[in-house]
Amino acid sequence: MPKNWQEANQNYELKNPGNLVGKKAPDWNLPVLNEDTMLSNKNLLGKYVLLEFTATWCGHCIEAGEMMNRLEDKFRDSENLALVSIFSSEIDKKEGISEFARKNNLKSTILYSAPHIGELYEVAGYPNFMVISPDGNVFMNFQGYNSTIEKNITNLLSELTN
Repeated sequence: MPKNWQEANQNYELKNPGNLVGKKAPDWNLPVLNEDTMLSNKNLLGKYVLLEFTATWCGHCIEAGEMMNRLEDKFRDSENLALVSIFSSEIDKKEGISEFARKNNLKSTILYSAPHIGELYEVAGYPNFMVISPDGNVFMNFQGYNSTIEKNITNLLSELTN
């Protein structure tokens, strides 16, 4: 396991992003940051779920976290939507994730200890967003972050939650 981002970059192998759209989302059961509880994707069946795959060392992930905060504010009253951030980089540890979340005032549910989840979901880079349908299938996949992706995610979630 790499000890820092430089070592991770040195050993990084560019992967083609997976295409899980239309397929059953892989199962997970992960610890929730700052809570003594676990959260499973099975607990979220019946809702649309926006999964953000993120990392503390990723510059665009800060912007993506700000987007997640705006989405939390916009959709806070939506009962059929859950916003979940999964720190799936193998070099991210609980303490660093906690500091990152505090520093960036992250509002979404934060899960950690998840490097295997990024592999299961075939995440090729950070940030990566996937919308999971209420029946547990991958509905949409957005890679990276920019204002167009934010607009597309916001519009999609607005349509799905109305």
